[in-house]
Amino acid sequence: MQAARTLKADPSRSSLTNGTGAVENTSGNARSSSSESAADLTAKLSKLRALSEADKQLIATLQAKVDEQKKELDNRTVTIGAIQRNFENLSNVAAAERAELEQMRAAESGRRKEREEASAELLRLHAELRRLVEKENASSGSVAAAQVHTHH
Repeated sequence: MQAARTLKADPSRSSLTNGTGAVENTSGNARSSSSESAADLTAKLSKLRALSEADKQLIATLQAKVDEQKKELDNRTVTIGAIQRNFENLSNVAAAERAELEQMRAAESGRRKEREEASAELLRLHAELRRLVEKENASSGSVAAAQVHTHH
């Protein structure tokens, strides 16, 4: 009884094997007729062509998937680059705003100090003016009183 012939789908093996894994002699058998060998060879060739076409389609499908994933990766890389640039810009803006805030706080502190000094100076000048006015009034009152006493 002749073992059933099978075609291995492993592309690294190009030989035909029988069901036991032993390599068959594809040149024909002395007991087989030439028409049977030709029919077997034609069937095997047909199977090889079908597998080859299926492999080509699979390779094309896989290549399309790889190309699609490359495009996705490129898009993501561009997006990540844009996000990084935006983050760097935001970081720079935040740092500039912090520096500006510190300058404004320092300027405000300086203005408060100047206002406190000006208020203290104003109070001192008011007190001095009051003292001078009272002294003037006292002197004027003394002079006026003296004039009143001298005219009588």
